[in-house]
Amino acid sequence: MPLRSTLAIFAGVLFLLLPAADAGAATQLEPNATPAMDLSLGVATTDWQGTHFTVPATCNAPGPDQMTCMAHVVLSAQRTAVGKWKPAGPVTTLAQTDVIVAAGATFTVALDAAPAMLRDPLTRARGAAVVTFTFQDAGADIASTGVYVAPPRPAGCGAPAYVHVVSGNLEENDQRGSTSAPLWETLHSPDISGGTAFRVTSGRAAIVFYGVRWTFTKGSQFALSCIALTDYFHRRPFPAIVLDRGKVHAVGKPMGGLRAATVVTSEGNLGMRKAERTDLTVTRDPAKSISTMRVARGNSGQITTLFKGAHRGQHSSPCTNGNALSVTRYGVIRPA
Repeated sequence: MPLRSTLAIFAGVLFLLLPAADAGAATQLEPNATPAMDLSLGVATTDWQGTHFTVPATCNAPGPDQMTCMAHVVLSAQRTAVGKWKPAGPVTTLAQTDVIVAAGATFTVALDAAPAMLRDPLTRARGAAVVTFTFQDAGADIASTGVYVAPPRPAGCGAPAYVHVVSGNLEENDQRGSTSAPLWETLHSPDISGGTAFRVTSGRAAIVFYGVRWTFTKGSQFALSCIALTDYFHRRPFPAIVLDRGKVHAVGKPMGGLRAATVVTSEGNLGMRKAERTDLTVTRDPAKSISTMRVARGNSGQITTLFKGAHRGQHSSPCTNGNALSVTRYGVIRPA
């Protein structure tokens, strides 16, 4: 089951996944001076968080007495109203580089913007910006194009806006595409965020937030979301990991906005029910639609099924220190 369908199941569970505004649109801008070379630009793109930018540049004809198109590239940003292409106010230079493009060839220019320079201020202000690639020759602008950027907004359950990836490599699902199939792109940001899913491409990958370290095995697909439990914490929402496939190992003692270390799958809610020292492992096999929880430390572990079928089994079951349980898509809980 795709992760989007997984998340749609939680009718009785509060979750917030707030996608960013469309950051994939690009507009070719008029050059500021007559170019000494013929250089054309394709569509500029940005990653999910607004930290990595690309644009293809084609050298149609080099300048006089030149064999290649040589240009200085400046990446800059200007604030705009959310959902609007009306840049105004101060222009901030984010990055710059020099490029050489062979005659008749196309080269993709990729530049990174430090989160503190663009993403973080926009996130705090719940704002947006137009980020522009400007190509210059001898100080004169010869071509430029821009892209709209609006980073994902933080969820309203106390989840951090961004969680640092302390080890490993990830891909992110660019959900701005028009198809339901995941579009996996390399995660260039040093952090993950809410609003999309991630896939582990290295042997392992780890994140840490609110006192708990979450380590995922290669191939695992997960997201940072929010849940609320009807029988615990007065139904107040708090952050949780949504696991679509693979394995996650959670170790630590929850603090701050994390009320308990909990993992949500298509089969159930697997985890602790209080902020205690925790050592648990949750796996999910999407082919068999089975989720399993193994508890090495913790006294409040529990599986709560999402499917409330007509079978005579329990819809919740404790899983405490030293125990392991599995749950099927039909809500059947068994020893693992």
